[in-house]
Amino acid sequence: MGAAFKKDDLSDFDTGETTTPLVFTDATLLSPTDNPLDPANPSDFQLGQSLLGVQNFTTSFDLPLALYTLGFYGEDDWQPIPKATITAGIRVERNSNVACRKNCLSNFGGNFFILAQSTPLDSASGAYNQQIKSGLSTAFTSYQPFMVEPRVGLTFSPDAKTVVRGGFGIVTDVFPGAIADTMLDNSPLTTSFTIYGPTAGGSAAMLLQPSASGSFQNLAAGANATFVSGFKSGGSASSMSTANSNFSVPSFTTVAAKLHYPTYDEWNLQIERQLSRSENVCTEDTEKAACACPWSRTETPT
Repeated sequence: MGAAFKKDDLSDFDTGETTTPLVFTDATLLSPTDNPLDPANPSDFQLGQSLLGVQNFTTSFDLPLALYTLGFYGEDDWQPIPKATITAGIRVERNSNVACRKNCLSNFGGNFFILAQSTPLDSASGAYNQQIKSGLSTAFTSYQPFMVEPRVGLTFSPDAKTVVRGGFGIVTDVFPGAIADTMLDNSPLTTSFTIYGPTAGGSAAMLLQPSASGSFQNLAAGANATFVSGFKSGGSASSMSTANSNFSVPSFTTVAAKLHYPTYDEWNLQIERQLSRSENVCTEDTEKAACACPWSRTETPT
């Protein structure tokens, strides 16, 4: 019998990615034979314009996350006959809900599949601050408290040169930290905007000069300001897009209302036969079946 405990205290800086603007321009001419000095055929770079820009905005760069794993296990052997040994074991495991001491997590306030297709979310009345629960201290609304993992194995030797081994067990996986990390990109903690210049299909003639009123930096900052003020006042995708043409619907990672551990059934059978003092032959079959696995689905509600 025994126990195992592991605790992780993390400082996550992922929200700082791309907070410095990435601005792209195109110095390529329309044709390789074009004259680079021909004023009738200037590139975006020559015009002082941006092709596109990408920037993230966040309210916090250093996010303290905490989670732990606790397990209790026991094992025993039983020999019903001299040629056979049965080994039975069990493990009880608990993986904690991921916690953020800055209350930095957010999740949808209802079932994802219902919200993604609901009329309120797709209409002008679908206020973001009503659909999104922000300022949460934990990542998951309801998380399986523990998992029981039984295992049993058999070793049988019908004669001195043959061994048959087999076993079955239920095992689980640890994954809450990986999901919580993606949730740090959720609004209103983090927003991201990609704005295209006219060459890339956009309507705004974005200037390369950062201080110019029509630069990507100023356009992105304006789109973020629209989201921040709109989120506080109960704005929707419709009202924010009307207020600012550069506003884009934020991406969002959410999880099911009830989250279960990834669980697998595993079993194997092995037969080993000694042929000589230096040779033996062994055949083995190992199988696995997933009972409960996390999966993702992408929806594009407005």
